[in-house]
Amino acid sequence: MADFYRGGDIYWREGRKKWVGTVHYKDENGKWKPKSKTFTKSKRESKELFVKWKAELNLKAIATGKTQDTSISNGKTVEQRVREYLAFLESEVTMGKMEQSTLTNKTVNAERYIFTEPIARKQYASVNKRDVEEWIIGLRNRGLSNSTIKTPYSTLRQTYMKDLETGLISATPFQFMKSPAKDSHTINYANDKALTQLRTLLDSLWEKRRGDVNLTSYYLALYLGLRGEEIAGLQWKHVTFSKNGSLGTITIRQAVARNNGKPYLKTTKTESSVRELPNLANVEKILLDRRRVVCAQNDIDEPEPDWFVVGERDKFRNPDNTSRAFWRLMKKHEIKGSDGKYLTMHGLRDTFATLIVQDNIVDIKSLSKLMGHSKASTTMNLYVGYGDDEVKEKAIKGLASAIESRIMNYDTETYKAMEERRFHKYLEKEFPDGIPSEWWSQYDETIQKKYSDKWREIDERLGK
Repeated sequence: MADFYRGGDIYWREGRKKWVGTVHYKDENGKWKPKSKTFTKSKRESKELFVKWKAELNLKAIATGKTQDTSISNGKTVEQRVREYLAFLESEVTMGKMEQSTLTNKTVNAERYIFTEPIARKQYASVNKRDVEEWIIGLRNRGLSNSTIKTPYSTLRQTYMKDLETGLISATPFQFMKSPAKDSHTINYANDKALTQLRTLLDSLWEKRRGDVNLTSYYLALYLGLRGEEIAGLQWKHVTFSKNGSLGTITIRQAVARNNGKPYLKTTKTESSVRELPNLANVEKILLDRRRVVCAQNDIDEPEPDWFVVGERDKFRNPDNTSRAFWRLMKKHEIKGSDGKYLTMHGLRDTFATLIVQDNIVDIKSLSKLMGHSKASTTMNLYVGYGDDEVKEKAIKGLASAIESRIMNYDTETYKAMEERRFHKYLEKEFPDGIPSEWWSQYDETIQKKYSDKWREIDERLGK
């Protein structure tokens, strides 16, 4: 059912020195009419009041039976009906049932991949399964992936399903049809070499710029597996530090999302994304350094609870800026992930999960809760291969140990390989006509004797 009061926005009324909102509705003769209301001098406040006013108008219209004609017996096309469905979703956003960014994404995809296709001009009530299949084939012929097709497909299917539920239609062309399968997802995590390069780089930069906003974000993504949007939405009230032997915590409750390219603060991606993580020593040290910088910059003893950890006081930082800065840093230092591409911010989250799986630190279900996934199958499909506070602590501690171990092992193997190459060059120089076979029997013994002290030191550091 489409809203009775449609569209509209607020505009500045110079004569009244206030913001005014206007919506439109159809009168008894089917003609569009405007309805206006004056709000305040504050644009933000007026915008909020306008949205509330419009929602109240439509709720009152529903209660009194004033609704736009959405019957499909009058020959509406697919485009007309989908546009009405999208208009209905505006009220869902107003009532908090849907994120504005989700509606914007649906609208943009409908404009691109439904309204530009032949199916948009077909009579809505006469569309059959074959029409839908031909539409999907047409999109694939345009070079679109299943992941791209999935959103407009879902929007069109939901339009028919809603009409089926409300009795406007008796059948849907989507019956017995499967949604386009998701394209295989390839993760780009930091392998041992990239992990060593990354940690060496971050640690050296941290020594020069302790508490830096970007570096703090990078460490949180690597050591906690947080999404960039979650890091951007983290406020000091969500962070506690260790006290009297008790661990501090980091609570993830919100994230910075994008609506038509513009960032805004929202609750986390899903209900399962709300989670509490242990603030262990390696992460706590980073956050304490960050807090000291914030306090020094603002000449205060403690940051305000509502200030953002990696933002500017009470203003959050656009996560896209952090992601771009990280990518440029990786490109500058030629640090590439497992698939040969430059490591990304999300690649740090992938690294966190992959190392936990590979080193068998916790089980998949526990890792799923740690990552904030709604289903363990999501984690399984992405990283194949959480629980109570004890398990969380084990995972975070184990991850830190896994990173250190891999870096040490990589350093050790690189060192050994370097010394072996050096020894080969020595033998080739000594024996230009070929290395006598008896020398090979002394090879391992000679290398081991010459560098045994160094190797023993490394093994001790690794706890072997």
